[in-house]
Amino acid sequence: MLSLLKKTWKIKTPGDSLPLLERVCMHRDLDPKDELTELHSPWSLKDINKAVERVQKAIRNGERIMIFGDYDVDGVSGASILYLGLKELRAEVSVRLPHRERDGYGLNTRVLDECKELGVSIVITVDCGISNVKEVAYGNELGLNIIITDHHEIPKILPNAYAILNPKQEDCRYPEKMIVGSVVALKLIDALQQSSPLQPTPYHLQPLLDLAALATVADCAPLRGENRLIVKKGLIQFKQTQHRGLRTLLESYQLTNNQQPITSYHLGFNIAPCINAAGRLEDPLIAFKMMMGDQEKALELRQINEERQEIVKKALEEASEQVERDHKNDPILIFWAKNWQPGIVGLLAGRLCERYHKPVICLTEHEGKYVGSCRSIPEINIVEQLQQHAELFLNFGGHAQAAGLSISPDKLEVFRERLHQSVGKIMKENPIEPYLSVDTEIRADEITLEASNQLTSLEPFGMGNPKPKFLLKGLQVLQTKAVGKDKSHLQIGLMQGNKIFKGIAFQMAEHEKTLQNWKTVDIICQLNKNEFRGEISVDIQMVDARESQ
Repeated sequence: MLSLLKKTWKIKTPGDSLPLLERVCMHRDLDPKDELTELHSPWSLKDINKAVERVQKAIRNGERIMIFGDYDVDGVSGASILYLGLKELRAEVSVRLPHRERDGYGLNTRVLDECKELGVSIVITVDCGISNVKEVAYGNELGLNIIITDHHEIPKILPNAYAILNPKQEDCRYPEKMIVGSVVALKLIDALQQSSPLQPTPYHLQPLLDLAALATVADCAPLRGENRLIVKKGLIQFKQTQHRGLRTLLESYQLTNNQQPITSYHLGFNIAPCINAAGRLEDPLIAFKMMMGDQEKALELRQINEERQEIVKKALEEASEQVERDHKNDPILIFWAKNWQPGIVGLLAGRLCERYHKPVICLTEHEGKYVGSCRSIPEINIVEQLQQHAELFLNFGGHAQAAGLSISPDKLEVFRERLHQSVGKIMKENPIEPYLSVDTEIRADEITLEASNQLTSLEPFGMGNPKPKFLLKGLQVLQTKAVGKDKSHLQIGLMQGNKIFKGIAFQMAEHEKTLQNWKTVDIICQLNKNEFRGEISVDIQMVDARESQ
């Protein structure tokens, strides 16, 4: 029987003969006692020596360096890391971030012309550049030395840059391939610090680790290996962040005045959306200035993000209507509109991909072309799909499950037809069934404060190491109450035997009557610690439910 979310449940570690923590760790191949304790050396990155020597020469000679980032959290954080790190090394350095609508993604000739006029010698990209073959060639003609720091997939043709730092290059010996752009930038600063006579011994990166952790969580990098260590160290640094603007943003969410730790959840759902909102609706420089200490910009970011939330909500309703009416059986959801803002199409695609468990491409009209974002499921590599039809696009690039593209209006229909065919063929040969990954079944007597505390040893949670989900069977529904600003959530009371569980079910209010009509239910849940009047208890968060069989 399908659940409320119309998904099957896949139990990763069945049975209950082992302690709860061991059952969770078993299928994750994770042992909190045997983890990386030191960051990897930057010197195994391909071209790192070349990049360091050129930047050192520029610092000695007083040459001007320009940092060019991206407009998302990773790009802004990485630009901030490079700027602060280079300033510490007494470099003459400036920053440029592209405006999403005016400039689009990646390095552009307008900025390169500006660099030439300003007497810049070196351009260092952050979280972009690996696909900018033409732009790098143009920069070379202007006499600029371009150093690319990026983490995106390697294209067939590489730019002829002065140096390329990207761990995904085939001949790069760096052991962690899934670091984000900000961490690649951090590695450059690490190498520069190690080789600089200005730095005390031992050198340290601690003041920059909060920014690296923020980018790692926001860019959905898998929280395993070095990424896990960076986020662990970064979360500690957040409590004592040296970035005044970032501290003001944390304070606005009341994340600095209490004894509760700042977690990856706070980064992913509070802080990162505010920074991303600047690049989506306004100018990413607002977020950069906040990082540099402008406390007023922190409050401005919160306002922009609230506006973004309303815009996305309306667009999601429009898109969902289209899907339900015209595209429910499509193997891949591709649709476009003239009135969607370019900055929200990625969010829109992500929400629809999660809801329908299909690849989704959302596009909007901009300056005579259509620009869009792609989000995909693990079974479909969306970049490979785009590469099969590369001649249709003005440009494209990205990751296996998230990409971007631009296309001429006259190519839209043939684009949709071809993707329907190629993705449809994959799904026909290997039918894809929506499922919810569940760690293990849990007994009522295992839901204790001690168990919850043990599970915190697996933090930080995020992509590649999600917060544990458990199957809890045979519950009676005692109470349901719609709560929240728009009454979209459910406050729930459940009972198994003599034990009563209280909790919350986010975005489940539409299923209230169904839950009330079921005699007993099985649920998928997560454990949450709740503190009230000095007493700590364990509540549950219901993720999904079905009638007991």
